[in-house]
Amino acid sequence: MAAVPLPASPGGIMTGAVHVCRHCDEVITDPEDAVLVWHEMSNSGPGWSVYAHRAHAHLVKPDPQLVAILTRIRATRARMNSRPQKGGEKSA
Repeated sequence: MAAVPLPASPGGIMTGAVHVCRHCDEVITDPEDAVLVWHEMSNSGPGWSVYAHRAHAHLVKPDPQLVAILTRIRATRARMNSRPQKGGEKSA
């Protein structure tokens, strides 16, 4: 992997956060071009934000593992809500 030059201030000291586009894996050099796509939670810390270029934001696909987990949660909830409660009534 080639080294990526990072944007720096005129004094050579980097200021602000450096964002990488989730779609094209390029450094987003213009802060106005960075779009927050989602925030990924972490078990060992605060997590991280996922960014994309403004032109690529609609092209970013959600994490397939996250989609699989959410699908299982929704299916389990639907199955639990469809079971008859005591007295023969379904839950709301």
